[in-house]
Amino acid sequence: MAVSTVPDEEDSRGRSASRWWEGSANGSQGRGKKIERSKRESKYMGVQLTEAQEYMQWESDNYSGGGTPGPSDTTPVGVYGPNEYPPEKVGWHEQDLGGQIPPPPPLGYWTHSAPATPDPFKLDVSRLVTLPPPYPRHHPAVNNSHPELGSIRANLRALQDPEDANAIKENYRTRSDSLRERGTNGERSRRAELRAEIQDKIVKGEMSFGEAAKAEAEFDTTEAQITQRRIQQDFDMFQKDVMTPLHALLSERIRKATASIEQLKIGLLNEAQATSPNQTQEEGDEQPELLEKLTLLKWLFEGREQLYKELFELEAQRNNLYKTLVVTPYAAAKNNHKVREAEDFFAKDAHERKVAHEKQSLKRFEDFHATVEESVTRGVEDQLSAFWDIGPGLLDIVQKIPETLTDDFEILIPPMEFEENPSYHDHPLQYLFSLLSHAQKSAYQFIESQTNLLCLLHEVKTGVMTANTKLLGTQRVLEGEDRQAVDEEMSMISRDEEQRLTEDLKEKVNLVEEQWREALGKGIEDCMNRVQVFLLERGGWDESLQD
Repeated sequence: MAVSTVPDEEDSRGRSASRWWEGSANGSQGRGKKIERSKRESKYMGVQLTEAQEYMQWESDNYSGGGTPGPSDTTPVGVYGPNEYPPEKVGWHEQDLGGQIPPPPPLGYWTHSAPATPDPFKLDVSRLVTLPPPYPRHHPAVNNSHPELGSIRANLRALQDPEDANAIKENYRTRSDSLRERGTNGERSRRAELRAEIQDKIVKGEMSFGEAAKAEAEFDTTEAQITQRRIQQDFDMFQKDVMTPLHALLSERIRKATASIEQLKIGLLNEAQATSPNQTQEEGDEQPELLEKLTLLKWLFEGREQLYKELFELEAQRNNLYKTLVVTPYAAAKNNHKVREAEDFFAKDAHERKVAHEKQSLKRFEDFHATVEESVTRGVEDQLSAFWDIGPGLLDIVQKIPETLTDDFEILIPPMEFEENPSYHDHPLQYLFSLLSHAQKSAYQFIESQTNLLCLLHEVKTGVMTANTKLLGTQRVLEGEDRQAVDEEMSMISRDEEQRLTEDLKEKVNLVEEQWREALGKGIEDCMNRVQVFLLERGGWDESLQD
């Protein structure tokens, strides 16, 4: 979200010098390219930098050959005095510049023309528009749609696409099931044939019962060898058709996810190092908000963790197949001691591998938490500072509006507003209500941004807690504790810790909301209620004013 927009001495803190109207001062007579916008966008939404650059380039191309002169080369672009405003927000506060008729602003933006000499008996409420940041934003962080992050979002979607991995697994599953079914049916058919043959020979007196038992034992030995070859074939097929390609696929996706994560982290680090109390914010949210970057970073991290999990499960599946390959001969030979020994070995190995996997996961979570916490702390401080830059100024205007409204109370309304809204002639406080509503929503962006950042950090903290609890439980089971008892205890610990984290989040959010209400929220809300009651009493209330 945009940071402070309040002027600080001669600089333009919170405003970018890269504005299209600065490049066209005195240089356009309204023949610019028009971009259709809604009334609200035209009035209150910021200007996209790309549109500004396109307009400035168009104007330069059209007027460089002798058209209306542009700004003097000696005049620095983007320099505004503390009492100056951009044309699309110009109101009654501007003085007549030598009788020259100002050109209409290009791009079809809403204009606020004003009388040459503002009426001193009418309250100037123009700062309810000029002081807060643009609203609504072109690319709100909650929409996760900023074009600058489009390539990373595309990478994320590609990393999460399960089609290739599922195709590999399904192909193997089909072939493995077919191989197993053929082996089982073949063994059953051969055994039935053997028993029929033995029965026939016994009936004919050609085979004794002892010879029949020996024949069955030899058959079992042969079948065990056939089964062993089938299991080996299945293992080799898995290794070739699943393990090798899927391991490569998952590893490559992990590499790409890590690259995208590092790209975002470097950007966050550069922003933190370049942070300045007088840093400008480009109009039209040209840069994505911190919340959107951190949300995308979180999605990438979670996607990468899922890839690590799939890689771990892939290796576990390969080890289970190998265990079957090792244990089957011992089971066929009825060597129970060797069977138990092999199963214990593989079980211990699986637990150790799980502990190692969860330790690595916890380490990644802790590193990620450190990055997010640092960025959130900085972001909350920036938003809080920006809010306090504009909050007192807005409250000062609100407090100038009388507690008891009468028909004698008047405000300055630009003539263009009367043309757009003829009802303002009869009910001028409709205009005041619309500006109060805009100022409220615009200023609340700073509060909403803080809340969203704190919620994001809460989710990350919960993830760290879950990873830590999972590792602790796995380690205790590996040490010989009862799994069910450990799982129950870990679940209870997780619930208690999650409740503690939630209470901590609620406390911080309540503090932010309390600051909003005390500093501005209650004052502006009470003022809006008074204006609404006044309009209702005089038949001037319109539900569309709340839109």
